[in-house]
Amino acid sequence: MPALRACLLVATTCLGLAGCSEQKMGQVAGSIVYSGDGAAAVELSGYRVSFLCFENQADGKQNRVTATGLVREDGTFTVNTYEIGDGAVLGTHQVAITPPITYEYDGGPIKIHIDPRYGSPKQSELTAVVDGDTEVVLEVQRAP
Repeated sequence: MPALRACLLVATTCLGLAGCSEQKMGQVAGSIVYSGDGAAAVELSGYRVSFLCFENQADGKQNRVTATGLVREDGTFTVNTYEIGDGAVLGTHQVAITPPITYEYDGGPIKIHIDPRYGSPKQSELTAVVDGDTEVVLEVQRAP
């Protein structure tokens, strides 16, 4: 009986590791534009884009997987989950866009260019479906 338990433990451990290493990913490239005129949101350079996906686990719990990236000077971005260049897990993602963190010695508070609701994935109403290599256009409203 102890030998059987040991075999089951090893098999379970291997299956758990296989699930993580076989996680399907897709490259994500995107851009952020302003609603109304479609202009590139170049003012968001340095903002963080976060893609949040919830995976169901065997025990019924959900595991949150987050991919993040920084907005470039031209309003474009790519996201990474575990390492640079790996993209995001396949699935439907809630999206948040947050301003950079600033400190007092950085020259004071940063001007917020978009509606603050975009800082919360639940309030932003932005979603993205990653179903392989994906190109995303996120349309946002300027700050009131």
